[in-house]
Amino acid sequence: MTTENTPQEYLDDSQRAQLMTQLAQTPDLLGELDTTLARDHRFTLPGQTGRPAGSTQPLPYRVDASDAIDALHVVLRVYSYRIANRTGDGWPPEDTAGQARWLRQRLPFVAGTEPVLSGLAHAVTAAYYRAMDVIDRPPERWHLGACAACGNDIDCTAGEQIAECVHCGDQVNVPARRAEMLRRAAKLFGDAEEWARLLPWVGGFSVTADALTKAGQRGKLPRYTIDGRIVYQLGDILDWNAARLARLTGVYLNG
Repeated sequence: MTTENTPQEYLDDSQRAQLMTQLAQTPDLLGELDTTLARDHRFTLPGQTGRPAGSTQPLPYRVDASDAIDALHVVLRVYSYRIANRTGDGWPPEDTAGQARWLRQRLPFVAGTEPVLSGLAHAVTAAYYRAMDVIDRPPERWHLGACAACGNDIDCTAGEQIAECVHCGDQVNVPARRAEMLRRAAKLFGDAEEWARLLPWVGGFSVTADALTKAGQRGKLPRYTIDGRIVYQLGDILDWNAARLARLTGVYLNG
């Protein structure tokens, strides 16, 4: 296959400015995707076969977040290595955030007519907005842990009530399994910003980072300090939210 007739896509000034902004925001965007993804996502419930449970129970897995991270990594790796080959200005880092910083430092010094930049604006912008879309929307699929019958992982479409294992046909009650996963994840820690992003699709309710912070400051929500960060435990947040809703509806919980 030849590329000699492929039209050259030049990088104009407006595209360059947009790229500089997107590359500057990419490291933070990757951090948000990592939070959304909850990488160590596989665990088993009591009595299940499959992967053993870890010392802390993770949150449900986001396939779309994993795909968005991969898309950013591929685009930034390809173009950072193209530019490095062209300029001879050293090799970019291996991590995706480092590649974004490396590209942003060198992009101002590469002419927009250079062939190595052809397609850069479209590719980075597409991957960037794909990642933004993942953060802003609820998950399309849920991970439900390991099948009790055969040990293979079970996923389902968000909103399904019954999921069927594609390997053995065993069926799982989705609301009950997700409630158990949430209970097992109760000891996870995160800061106020992380929980504000995750709770709508993990806990099924929304709360702002400011509300969590103020609840902690007022002693209504336990706070912990880990590695110099103030963090909150998921189980404490769930209890605090249940009590808050009870007060709002006039139903007082015992204990």
